[in-house]
Amino acid sequence: MDDLSREMGISKKTLYRFIENKVDLLEKVIDYENKKIDELFNRYEETGENSIDVLFNLSFDVIRMLKEINPVFTYDLQKIYPELCREHFEQKRKKTFENIKKNLLKGIEEGVYRKDIDVEMVALLYVQNMENVMNPDFLYGPSFSASGLFKVMFENHIRSIANEKGMKYFEEKIKDLNFNI
Repeated sequence: MDDLSREMGISKKTLYRFIENKVDLLEKVIDYENKKIDELFNRYEETGENSIDVLFNLSFDVIRMLKEINPVFTYDLQKIYPELCREHFEQKRKKTFENIKKNLLKGIEEGVYRKDIDVEMVALLYVQNMENVMNPDFLYGPSFSASGLFKVMFENHIRSIANEKGMKYFEEKIKDLNFNI
């Protein structure tokens, strides 16, 4: 708390007017991060873009966010505040699951995703894959990065759910964007 107040250029007394303790601070930061993700989903859903575009745009934002996260921070957070981390990841898991389900249903309705996919199962697998990408223990080997794994996971996800029309669109999108992350 000393370091934080010094970094912010305020007294600890002022800092404690806004937060109760370290746990309260972490809860506020986690809530802020969760709200950012919800805002991203909502913003892209409101653009009127198709479901593949929404996932593309979200993927670029998620990759930028992953690049900013220090894996040591996540590890330390899990080690020091395991209960808080568990609650945070559970909230994020539920929100991601619901948002991916909405995207899948919208994509089926738009005719870019296959009609025969098991929406619940695919959403669950997507969430699990996201957790794997963000798990520092999963990143074995020096040639892997969270953003690189996310790129492969994202592409595999789209290829597994898109119908012919969706795949044609996806291939054009990859070519246009060069899918460089």
